[in-house]
Amino acid sequence: RAVQLLLGHTKMDSTVRYLGVELEDALAIAEAIEI
Repeated sequence: RAVQLLLGHTKMDSTVRYLGVELEDALAIAEAIEI
């Protein structure tokens, strides 16, 4: 979510596409590092 806000994306899907990862992977990473 922090990256989404920094990039100014309104949808998480846009951020996930921009980063080139799957949504589930992005959520798992965020949870692992407690964002």
